[in-house]
Amino acid sequence: MDRRRLLETVAAVAAEAGCVDDVIAPFGFEVDSGFDIGRASPQRVYLYARLTQGTDAVAADHRIATAMRSQAGGLALALGTPTAYLSFRGRRNALSLTNGTGHSVFVYYVPSTAETLIDQYARYLVLLPAAIARGELNEAVHFPTRSSCRRFVYQSVRMFPSVHGIALPSGADARLLDLARANGAHDHGRMRVMQESTPEDEKAFHEIVLPLCAELARDLLDDAEPETVWHDFHSGRAVSLRVDPVALASRAARVAEAYRSAGLESDTEERSHVA
Repeated sequence: MDRRRLLETVAAVAAEAGCVDDVIAPFGFEVDSGFDIGRASPQRVYLYARLTQGTDAVAADHRIATAMRSQAGGLALALGTPTAYLSFRGRRNALSLTNGTGHSVFVYYVPSTAETLIDQYARYLVLLPAAIARGELNEAVHFPTRSSCRRFVYQSVRMFPSVHGIALPSGADARLLDLARANGAHDHGRMRVMQESTPEDEKAFHEIVLPLCAELARDLLDDAEPETVWHDFHSGRAVSLRVDPVALASRAARVAEAYRSAGLESDTEERSHVA
């Protein structure tokens, strides 16, 4: 995958749509210095966008979908796969586009805050284990019934060492990677596939995911602190959490810097903020 070309294409989509103030295209594993993104061949591309104030989400769906079709050639070159996004579906806070061959682009609309979108995304990533431990993360709630949710949870946990500086239990990374691949084998890039979890999924969730998230939640949350709002980027929900500001700030700053180092923010800020 050509990340630079991907980000240039995303910036072109934002500029052509004319309704996007800020957009990022993270794959998550940019926080892992050993991850070779050039070798990645994703079936799914996730974009997170802030819409221009006053933009109607339905209108944004059509404008972004039109721009995505216009830029499909650049996207195909970036991802190394034939791409022609012919159909799209809008749903509350997200737009999904598919090319009919198992590759999809998901665009999630994120509410604007005083911080940059990269910083907001970093806070989102850092607080994922707390949201899982509290039963607030949408993907954890639907873990038993949706393969895409299980895959997201597994991949998120595999990032914990880079985000939080902890070690996974012996063999856990390989186990979670195998399960993530198994849960992505039959959904052909679609967002929502109803498929019951296997005994292996449930065992990994209770033996690896929940204990790690509970441990990290103890580090991240502090009932003595005032409530802060955590935005779930995928469900669109605003969740109130009492967070240790020092623990959050140090980890979020490290994550945000990793994304800035991997992105094109300095190259594209004249057109759009893309990272």
